[in-house]
Amino acid sequence: SMGGQSTVFSSSYTNATQHGVAAAVMHHAYTHEYPAPQVPFLAFTGVEDVVAFPWLTERFYNADGANSVKGIVNKQYGAGHFEPEDDWALVRKTYNPLIPQFTAAWFKLSIEGKTSEFGVDFEDMVYGTGDTGLCGGVVDGKMSECEISR
Repeated sequence: SMGGQSTVFSSSYTNATQHGVAAAVMHHAYTHEYPAPQVPFLAFTGVEDVVAFPWLTERFYNADGANSVKGIVNKQYGAGHFEPEDDWALVRKTYNPLIPQFTAAWFKLSIEGKTSEFGVDFEDMVYGTGDTGLCGGVVDGKMSECEISR
């Protein structure tokens, strides 16, 4: 929600260069403005999110001037608004324990320039189209939309 929105704003306008933001990952961003992120960014949303609807993410993802290194992950099932959070108190469990590892992989690639480390292939996790890749649909579930551009 608001954490996603703050990431949209910190990665957009001149904020990224002024504050040394080198890459961004937005988790289910709820926003009322749709600035173009200026750094490589990965945006997560889900069809079942009724708080931060997927179209909110699509607006900043497709904004004129957005960085060309970007990704959008719109899950078909199970990705409610609380997908990135511990949902111990929720009746319907939507927490996705894979979001942290994909977030870290994006930062490893985008900030550190590392394609792998400790036996973990970040390149395949983010850009792979097979069973282990984010958009492959096997590891993180069926996607309504999943696109990652270099």
